[in-house]
Amino acid sequence: MGIPFEEIERTWIEHAQPRIVLVDGLSLRKQLVGDVPLGHELGTSIIRRWAQLDKELGNESPYISFKHMMELDFATLALAEEDIVHMVQIQKQFSSEELPYPI
Repeated sequence: MGIPFEEIERTWIEHAQPRIVLVDGLSLRKQLVGDVPLGHELGTSIIRRWAQLDKELGNESPYISFKHMMELDFATLALAEEDIVHMVQIQKQFSSEELPYPI
């Protein structure tokens, strides 16, 4: 007995900061175990989760950090020669309340 289609079709990943990311179960399945290339939304979700895990592991000195995980928006918009300095979703990656260290 498989998972009902309604369950697969629903939103499985939802995150609001620094920008809204929504990923449904069908996209997860197609991109992680299917033959569809990894998309922007799922790639961003993976980077956000990796950053969360990294932050949890390095909690002895959270004010000392030698790396800062950038979301895919930064590279995508920079390569498209957009004005990334004035974009709110990019600014939030450098100045949000969740950052335990100054950049």
